[in-house]
Amino acid sequence: VVTATELSKRLRIGYNAASLLKRRFQLFASDQNPKYKKLTYDALNDQFKDFLLPPNENRDISKIMAKRPYVCVDTAVLYSAGERASQGRKRYSHRGQTSSIYLSEKLGGRQVGTLVQTIAIKNGPVFFSSVPNQKAETLGPLIKEHLPTSTPLFTDQGYPWLWGIYRNHRSVNHSARSKDNRFRFARNRWSKNGVHNQIAEGNQRVLKTAFAAYGYIKPKYSQMYLNEFSFIKNANVFGLDVLVEDGDSCLSGDRSPSDEKTPGNGAVAIRRKGFVPKVPKKKKENWLQVSIHKNSYKVTPLEAVPKILSHTGYGTLNPLEKIEKANKTLRKEFEKYNYFWTNDSTKRFRRDREIEYQKYAQKIWNFVKHENGKGRKCSVNQICEELNLHKQTATRILNRWLKLKLIAKRRVGYNYYDRRINFYIKVLKDQLPFILYTKFRPSKKASSGVSKNEK
Repeated sequence: VVTATELSKRLRIGYNAASLLKRRFQLFASDQNPKYKKLTYDALNDQFKDFLLPPNENRDISKIMAKRPYVCVDTAVLYSAGERASQGRKRYSHRGQTSSIYLSEKLGGRQVGTLVQTIAIKNGPVFFSSVPNQKAETLGPLIKEHLPTSTPLFTDQGYPWLWGIYRNHRSVNHSARSKDNRFRFARNRWSKNGVHNQIAEGNQRVLKTAFAAYGYIKPKYSQMYLNEFSFIKNANVFGLDVLVEDGDSCLSGDRSPSDEKTPGNGAVAIRRKGFVPKVPKKKKENWLQVSIHKNSYKVTPLEAVPKILSHTGYGTLNPLEKIEKANKTLRKEFEKYNYFWTNDSTKRFRRDREIEYQKYAQKIWNFVKHENGKGRKCSVNQICEELNLHKQTATRILNRWLKLKLIAKRRVGYNYYDRRINFYIKVLKDQLPFILYTKFRPSKKASSGVSKNEK
């Protein structure tokens, strides 16, 4: 990167002029990044249109992804609050990246650091976004806007909610413990079975090294600086010719709208003698200030975002519109699902068990739908073998779908003496709705200490 101070020295101009030139280039980069984003989205959509990774996550995918681009997502912190104020860092259980960008309440609770969301492709473009937190409601729309849902996406375990959006999502555990007592962490905690997010982490290292030249950046202008860095990287990948192939002008923002012609504004006008009409002078908006305000990051104080550091959601809830349009049976299941995840009294082990079944259900659904789309039959035994799944677990999920009429089954035609039970499965719906799969016994009432005979 080139700072405004370096520009002023190289071009021998004042610092204010260099700063203005720097800002205009950042606005130019912000206008061109959407074109690179569209090119990336279309290229990934064409390459991974009907692509499906093996449902079993323990299978090595190195050979499958050998000649395909790796798409990685990760987050990083720039200019941590711990460096800006001593003992002023906002913490939640003394961990988490969100705690590094906000000061404590006693110092005002304002945001001083920058949380960066990175979407990087191997030997390809990279996109940086300034975000306020790591919630699914914040990062989900950003990722879905840049990447098609069929893209193989690789992250760490900080994105547990992506299983319901991207069918080819894989994650690696950076905190995996070693089985050998001599070591603390496992050797494969950075890359396991061909799954890693080194592409995003490598770009973040380049970003941190480059941004060290600035010293500090206010969060308000962080998005423009990130757009500038993304534009330089993407221009090396795509080139500049693709920006003007459609005939659009790159500097369309510099154009001021032409004044509309009115009967009294022409070169020749008929007016009454001795009377000159007053034309009210409209205050013209400064294009530079408007563009800067449009591309700036909206800084939100800690007080205005309740529970920003205590997000415990694992997945996506059913929207209200979907619940209202569903039939009576499905509406009841949707309401149970939303209540389960929004209820604060739900135990942690119940959430973990339910999320495990949710992942299995999503993988079974994607696998069956993929096989049906190619005109192949898919049986229960085939599902269990492909996913390395116990038949009892698969049967519980399939029975839930049969009850709600999401799938149809047909028994495999074995001989009369064969007692094995196996069925072909056919998907009837386009998308899998979010429903519960685990059942827990109701809590027992406290005993009064009096037996039935004594009553």
